[in-house]
Amino acid sequence: MKVTLRTEPLRVVRAAHQVPGVMYGRSIDSISIQADINDVLTALKTYGRSETFKIRLDDKYHHVYFKAVQSNVLKPNEIIHFDLHRVTEKELVTGMIPIEMIGQEVFYDKKMFAELVKYEILATYSPVHGYAKLVVDVSKMDLHDEKKLKDLNLEGLEIKEDLNQTIVIIKEAKAHEEPSETEEVVTEESLSNE
Repeated sequence: MKVTLRTEPLRVVRAAHQVPGVMYGRSIDSISIQADINDVLTALKTYGRSETFKIRLDDKYHHVYFKAVQSNVLKPNEIIHFDLHRVTEKELVTGMIPIEMIGQEVFYDKKMFAELVKYEILATYSPVHGYAKLVVDVSKMDLHDEKKLKDLNLEGLEIKEDLNQTIVIIKEAKAHEEPSETEEVVTEESLSNE
């Protein structure tokens, strides 16, 4: 993501399709910055809000992650401000990491489905090994199988939650049966006779 120092007023920045932001960290003062709206959206899609990435500002590289992102209430895809938190390689970051389920398409023609029970976890990790998400593959699971947090690849993470909690479980899909026309008629007749 290309970032530059912000020196113009907000209305000028936004008119140029730039998004105003701020970068801060433990060892630096807050710096007003700006970036192209498409660069911000691409970085958010690629790194999420927990994975660190490099930016270049004034010929220096910085490890950062999105600490906060403000969107237009009426247009959620319209970013109006962002905060980047700068970290050093020795710092540890604590944040919520989303969990993504893959492989559930194997159940589409079966009477089963995969239910994601937990959507994110709290963890501490090195900024160099930041995570955009944790992936759980359900393609080889069977009915009533479940995966716990400890079954996922947690390398480089210090989990701040119970490792024995269930993340995903395979359940039986039960079809909802509609009442037949005769059942409806009987029901209506019995109601009218009461």
